Amino acid sequence: MMRVSHTNQEDAAPGQGPGRCPFSNHNNLKITTIMKKLFIMIAASALLFTGCDNDPNDGNNTNNILRFLDPETGEMTVPKESGRLEIKIDSEVSYVDVKPVVRIVSGAGSTGGGTPWLVYKTKSGPEAGVVLLEFEYAANPTYENRLAEVDIFSDGSDNPAGRLTAKIVQSQIDRIALSKTNFLVPTAGTGFDVEVTSNVEYEVEIEASAQGWITEGTADGDKHTFTANALSGGDERSGKITFKSTDGATFAEALIVQREGNLIDMAANVAGNRMWPKWENNERLMGMETITVEALINGNFMKGDYQLYDDRISTILGVENKFIFRVGDRTVYANQLELLWLENQPNALSDPNETLFFDRFVGVNTNNPLPEARIPQHTWTHVAATFDIPNTTVRLYINGNMVGERLLPDPRCTMHPVDLGIPRDDQNLTNNFWVGFTPNVYDEEGQTEPDKRFIDGMISEVRIWDRVLPASEFKVPNHFWSVDPNSDGLVAYWKFNDGTGTTDYGTIKDHSPLGNDLATRFPINWEFVSLP
Repeated sequence: MMRVSHTNQEDAAPGQGPGRCPFSNHNNLKITTIMKKLFIMIAASALLFTGCDNDPNDGNNTNNILRFLDPETGEMTVPKESGRLEIKIDSEVSYVDVKPVVRIVSGAGSTGGGTPWLVYKTKSGPEAGVVLLEFEYAANPTYENRLAEVDIFSDGSDNPAGRLTAKIVQSQIDRIALSKTNFLVPTAGTGFDVEVTSNVEYEVEIEASAQGWITEGTADGDKHTFTANALSGGDERSGKITFKSTDGATFAEALIVQREGNLIDMAANVAGNRMWPKWENNERLMGMETITVEALINGNFMKGDYQLYDDRISTILGVENKFIFRVGDRTVYANQLELLWLENQPNALSDPNETLFFDRFVGVNTNNPLPEARIPQHTWTHVAATFDIPNTTVRLYINGNMVGERLLPDPRCTMHPVDLGIPRDDQNLTNNFWVGFTPNVYDEEGQTEPDKRFIDGMISEVRIWDRVLPASEFKVPNHFWSVDPNSDGLVAYWKFNDGTGTTDYGTIKDHSPLGNDLATRFPINWEFVSLP
């Protein structure tokens, strides 16, 4: 601090006589006033710099209007399940004046669309100087943590000390998924890779009974390499490899089977599932006048001798109210093979008017279908149907044997060309092509129940041709189990032997040249089979 004194004549510097002092009394007063102001400014600055150490979000800052009590840091993690949370604050203002504002940083509601996963509910003042804020959070259905921030204000305060920010993190669904869960390895031995998708740390464990012939090799990220030794004795063996989170709560398993291969080693259990094409090339499946559809099926088709319920219908493929190949119906046996199509029929032989009619053929005699057109229980069965508009003929085949042929009874009947390649319509599920499912089912209140008409079992070798296959072609050796993907007229060929599709929305490869792979609604359950 500068110190200034008044100077009189006697104190004048040498050479300065009376009246020569540079500081007159008037000037001394001005300087004194300036110095006082300077002193005040320096002191205020010192206080200001001292106050800069106070963080508005510091719960230990005694100068704050608001301070966190619980959680003390203002940060918390909540579980993935839905629930409620509380934030307790020490406040110098009434709880009525405290205002929380939720900001969704990630997750539902973060982009302005949808319902925010964290919402403010209420506040209270349970005791003097304490504010209790209550919130609700929805369950986290995703495989990622999500974040919300809550800005808490003292009403109308521009003071940073009157604002806090809480951070809420909601835990993810822990996930370990394998791109393939079933592996068939030859008896000569081989190496194989298991690809893992995970959002948690995990460990690899080989089943004790398989540790003598399955060994773990290197890992490249989430791609793990294993080796299966040669099988020296016996026809078959199997073992499991488990990928398990470090806390043991989440895991995925790969089944390794070692044996000699067959024409079909794996099939899809599609019970309760549904599949649809991701159309890339659908032109040849539009306006079809000649069609052959076929598949291998094995399931539970008969739950009683004669049923009138929609859940007794097992759809193989088709478009509802247009063209359906299925087993069972509301007025026939639940294991009866059936083809349905759209046509125009005369109202009467003498009536020139026509009615659009969804016709059907269940084999031999529509009114009293014979056992030859019924599907055996829990047995691999090859089924096929041909649809021939130029010759107005429909035929059904079981295991290569024709079990029924139908000619349209009146020449004025008109069979409609079929659009199996109809583009997907998410707003109208009935107006789509499906495999293993059709959605036209209603409960007693008229609400749709889209999960009933599925195949309760396994499926394989699903094919669509744009020509009518003759009976002799079904008799070609191994036709049931495999055909050349480049065969003439083959426009869709889903073998259902991928062994993949275990993730959220799997893919069933189309082996035909058109490449219209199937998407699946739920993960596919793959099962080892030996066919033939």
